[in-house]
Amino acid sequence: MKILKLLTATILLSAFSHSAFADEQADAQMITNSTFCAMYSTRLTQTSDSGLQVKGVNLNARFNGPVFNRVLQVMNQTYGRTWLESNARNGSMTAMQLSQSELLYNPEYARQCDAFADKVEKEWRGK
Repeated sequence: MKILKLLTATILLSAFSHSAFADEQADAQMITNSTFCAMYSTRLTQTSDSGLQVKGVNLNARFNGPVFNRVLQVMNQTYGRTWLESNARNGSMTAMQLSQSELLYNPEYARQCDAFADKVEKEWRGK
């Protein structure tokens, strides 16, 4: 009976740890993606192409809006500043590694950032 209880406790703890790790990984990816999209939209606003500038301003407003500010606040409280800065740095490094032409003239980035913003805003609006 003791072995069964120990085994059950071990399985539950293992499942909880795995779930917590998976949640942390998903949160880290969300911060990385948010930072990438914020940098991407900022670079769009700095182009000489007025269409891209408007797209950049619109995206930038979303990634600097209240929902994403709340995400950052919760992540900072949950994981701490060092964790938050490290994952944000991953997103900024990815954005900086792309060439100017890749970043500005590939509409797939804008589409993906829009879809990502929709998902996060839907999930976090009430939190």
